[in-house]
Formats: sequence, structure tokens, C-alpha cells
Amino acid sequence: KMFGQFLSSRFLTTAGYAVAGVATYAVFAGLQNMISDSGKLEQTLAQIKAQFRALGDESNFQGFRNGILDISRQSGEVADDVAKIAFQFKGAFEGQKSDSGILKEVESAVQISRVTGLSLTEVTDSLTATALDYGTSVEHVGDVSLALQDRTGVLATHIITAIADLAPGAKEVGLTLEDIGSIAAVAQQRSGISGAAMAGAIPAAAIT
Repeated sequence: KMFGQFLSSRFLTTAGYAVAGVATYAVFAGLQNMISDSGKLEQTLAQIKAQFRALGDESNFQGFRNGILDISRQSGEVADDVAKIAFQFKGAFEGQKSDSGILKEVESAVQISRVTGLSLTEVTDSLTATALDYGTSVEHVGDVSLALQDRTGVLATHIITAIADLAPGAKEVGLTLEDIGSIAAVAQQRSGISGAAMAGAIPAAAIT
């Protein structure tokens, strides 16, 4: 049972996402220095609660909320940024992953951000669509990119952004994530360019 779930019945406000409830949780969970903007956090949590309400699943919001704050506490990532990613992933992966699965994706995004130096927004924008295109997880896309970094010396940041641009077309012609990641790595080695521009350096014939 998560620490946040234990605390929730004692310290949450009636509304479930009010600033006072967040602040109280933060004091006891060691998050008091991890909320950059309590108003922003309140707003994002309210949006997530609305997602649960729209699905007729509001009773599970509190556990999801506490999971977000637990990820912030354990990773040191600002809580309002973690909540923003959770909101996006809840919308993207709803119906495909359980709430615990979505929180795992959030945790993976935070870890990938830390390892690669990409911002959480960049990780989310680059990996979400790719994971959806390939019916896989953010964690797997990150693992593929990091493995290619180790093998080729091309930074995972370049591979991740190139994969995101190439994935839709590559999937249609039967290329795996490993295939397009390898193509992107070779393109970077030969052209010297990086990031999203790398996709433009890859001949169309390479993915058709």
C-alpha cells in the first residue's frame, strides 16, 4: 500500500484536490520543497479528477493523485510537472493501460528525462506518440534509445526525437523501433546533425 494512500484518509480535504490538502500531504510526505506552483498543481489535479469523473471512475482518483505525489517525492521532480505528465498520459493511454500502468509510464518518463537530459515535456511529446504507434510503453521506447546510445555512441536524445518523427511511416512498412533507431543513429553519425532535423537527413528509401 502506497504511503500516500495511507495518509490520504487522514489529511485530504473534502474536495480531494484543494491546495490545503496538497500542502498538508506535502509536509508529511517530504514534498514541501517540490511544489513550484500550488495553484498550477491544484488546477492540473482538478483536470485529472475531471477525467476520472467523465469515465465514471471518480472513486479511483485519490489513489492516482497520491501516486503522482509519491513519484514526485521519490524522484525529486517538481510535483506540478509530474501531474501535468500524468494528465497527458491519462488521456493518451486510457483504455490501453490501467491507472497503475499509467503511473508507471509517468515514472518512466521522469527517469528517461533524468538520464537523457531531455525535459519532461520533450520526453512526453516524443515518446507518447511513438508508444501509441507501436502499441508499446514509454519505458520500452526509452530502453531502445538508451541501448542504441550504448551501442553506437549517438546520444539517446537524438535517437528519441528522430524516432518520434519517423515512427508513423516506419510502422506502416513493418520496421521495428530498433530498425528506425538504428537508421537514425547511422544518419546522425554520417551527417553530424541531430534531433528532429535528423529525420530529414534520412532518405525516404530507407523507410519505404
